[in-house]
Amino acid sequence: MSADAGRLRLNDALRVTSVGLRARPLRAALSALGIAIGTAAIVAVLGLSASSQAGLLAEIDRLGTNMLTLEAGQSLTGQEAQLPREAPGRITLLAHVDQVAHTALIKSKNAYRSRLIPVTNTSGLQVRATSLNLLSVLNTGLVRGAWLNRGSAREPVAVLGSTAAQRLGIDRTFPDQRIWLGDQWFNVAGVLETSPLEPDVDNSVLIGYPAAQRYLGYVSVVQGEPNAGPPSSIYVRANTDHVAAVQALLAPTANPEAPKPSSCSHGTGSRMPPSMAPTRPGPRRSSSPPATSSTCWPTRPGRPRTSSATGRTPRSSSTPPAPPARPRAPSSAMRTCSTIASTAARSWCTSHRTT
Repeated sequence: MSADAGRLRLNDALRVTSVGLRARPLRAALSALGIAIGTAAIVAVLGLSASSQAGLLAEIDRLGTNMLTLEAGQSLTGQEAQLPREAPGRITLLAHVDQVAHTALIKSKNAYRSRLIPVTNTSGLQVRATSLNLLSVLNTGLVRGAWLNRGSAREPVAVLGSTAAQRLGIDRTFPDQRIWLGDQWFNVAGVLETSPLEPDVDNSVLIGYPAAQRYLGYVSVVQGEPNAGPPSSIYVRANTDHVAAVQALLAPTANPEAPKPSSCSHGTGSRMPPSMAPTRPGPRRSSSPPATSSTCWPTRPGRPRTSSATGRTPRSSSTPPAPPARPRAPSSAMRTCSTIASTAARSWCTSHRTT
């Protein structure tokens, strides 16, 4: 008898298989439906994950990861510092800097929907003078209307951030659309899109530097001549491969006389001041301290300084050290010591103190 005699032929195997499907058609249909649903669910989950990842990468590519923000901080006495008016021009001379834009916060002025609104109802809006290339540096655009140009930047014309437009109740622009700003009317030229990299722009009413100088009195005297300014925030687009190098040079370049009262932050992250951020007065710290050392701020006169390594207060040099404590005598005449002879066994020994 051959070995193939006990095997079913292909047509016989198909006929036997179809018997089960014909006998229980509902069960077979439900099994097939379950397999189809499971396969479709896996494909959908993988497709959603891939599409979300692609959308996130596209958004990051659109916004860019090479934007740096330089802002005026505080001096060592706690007073507000100012960036020099020439700071944007100096930064453009740095290597690996592609674009530079800047804005100036005008704290003495507020924007209102009409002149009848109380002065205290500012809605948290800011008034900023801006350079004309701000949109290209922030990679944002307009929802409606038009951006400032060389002509409108000299006139009482404003562009609203997305949040500012919502709070002022402006959802469209037309020739007679106006807001009350600086004790006079400003025409609304456009409304910006949301700016993820600079939320302060969303809450701002933006005007040109010449209009800020002419209508709002935002003037600084440079070499005896009045000029609009100075800027309070500078936005820099750097070469992607040299962002760290440009960040280290921004504050010293913007204000060589006092680089510390300036803070620099990366556009895609939280605002983390680097080494040029304001620091307390004291001895200069090493840029690469040992791994075991601890750095402490200088303390005020008369206040003890605590070491962060031990948590103890060091004694003053004028106070004599305390005498060492006398060693305690053993509580008994017998002491026990343990010696590890190997990792597998221990030997214990007992020794008596001789009198």
